[in-house]
Amino acid sequence: QLNLIGALFNNFALGSAGGDLAKAIQITRRAPKLRAEALTILFLDRFVGLMALFVIAAGFVLLSRADPRIEQVRLFIFAVLGAGIAGAV
Repeated sequence: QLNLIGALFNNFALGSAGGDLAKAIQITRRAPKLRAEALTILFLDRFVGLMALFVIAAGFVLLSRADPRIEQVRLFIFAVLGAGIAGAV
């Protein structure tokens, strides 16, 4: 049920985090003793998805190594990926 509620809010609410917010509200209402665990899992789900996107972007940036126009993009992608890995550790 919570996944369907989250999908509904992600599709029809403003922004892509609306479903996560709706799921967090429902979880805190249904299981107040597991509030911290549930919110941590929601955060980790969003974090892992973002890091996966940066890994894919890093792969494509490495494939286009000969193009000097994307040097700033390359630095940004690897900086965010490095910060994410350091934060996870």
